Amino acid sequence: LQSHPDEDVIIFTDYQMPSMNGIQFIQKLRDSVAKSFTIVFMSARDETEVRTHLQLAGIENLVHHILSKPVGFAEETLTRLLKNLLNLSSY
Repeated sequence: LQSHPDEDVIIFTDYQMPSMNGIQFIQKLRDSVAKSFTIVFMSARDETEVRTHLQLAGIENLVHHILSKPVGFAEETLTRLLKNLLNLSSY
């Protein structure tokens, strides 16, 4: 992230990971990286539950989109999401 300061960065992270969960990962990014980034959070958990966990951790404003797993959508939907997120991060 720090080696490409002028590039847009979109990070996809899952809630459940082997060494830390997605919330811990986002907190670590927030605390160690000065650059802004766009986060897409993926989880098999209920979206309301995920939003509650993000709010309790104080990072709900860092997550731009939540994808429910399994991610069963068409390639064009993902392409549209990425284009929208890249437009957001260019402001």
